[in-house]
Amino acid sequence: MLLNKFSFYVLLILSLAFSSIAKADELKPTWEVGLALGGQYLADYRGSSSYNARVLPVPFFIYRGNRIKLDRRGLRGDLLDSKAWEVNISGEVSLAGGQEENALRSGMIQLDPTFEVGPSFNIALDGNVKDDGWLLRLPVRTVFAAGPNVNGVEYVGYLFNPKITYENDPGGDAWRFRTSLGFSYGSELYHDYYYQVDSAFVTEARPFFNAKAGYSGSYFKAGVSKRSASWRYGVSIRYDNISGTDFSESPLVETDHYFSVSFILAKFLWASKY
Repeated sequence: MLLNKFSFYVLLILSLAFSSIAKADELKPTWEVGLALGGQYLADYRGSSSYNARVLPVPFFIYRGNRIKLDRRGLRGDLLDSKAWEVNISGEVSLAGGQEENALRSGMIQLDPTFEVGPSFNIALDGNVKDDGWLLRLPVRTVFAAGPNVNGVEYVGYLFNPKITYENDPGGDAWRFRTSLGFSYGSELYHDYYYQVDSAFVTEARPFFNAKAGYSGSYFKAGVSKRSASWRYGVSIRYDNISGTDFSESPLVETDHYFSVSFILAKFLWASKY
């Protein structure tokens, strides 16, 4: 039962994340289904100097209805006709997790990958919110850890992640470009998951640390992707800086810098006519 629940939530959030592989317009099918292979090279967590690579296959689903859409902007309903703003449901996935080789977490419970999902209020900064260009995005997402160390799926706090994004998608076979710059505010439970050291895990080299809610770092992200016939592929990079955060003083933090590289290779298998 726990495995089924875990699989459901992971597939749901990855479907949201990988739905970014297509741009919705009236000339495209109402729905498309396919299989994607996504991977990341990243640290065990922000603040760790231990890096690893992870790859995960996952089905994806894209829907372009008259009122309800699941596409590159997430899950949304066009119930209010506004060019200046929109509200959608967005998600993000991190395949990071504690490794047994991570000396700083030796003897501690290992970390599982996390996924985020929640509403986002988006404001157009240069025209129509439904067009390419500059947007101010204000997502608030609940965060869940998923895997064997939490026995399935476990709520681990929330993040408020204001960011400015720019997107240029010419359509067709042209390259799509997207970049974002933002910062995060994390709940105490979220910071506890990564950075708290309880008394049971205190050693001479690892003192007790109580994480708190607050500023969770800033970041820059950029990516490109391209569709060619029934294939879509892309790559993105991300840099985070956690200096100035309360948890940067945790004994589990080695560095203020964090880098990650993500890729996607997707195959569209089935689609409606229009």
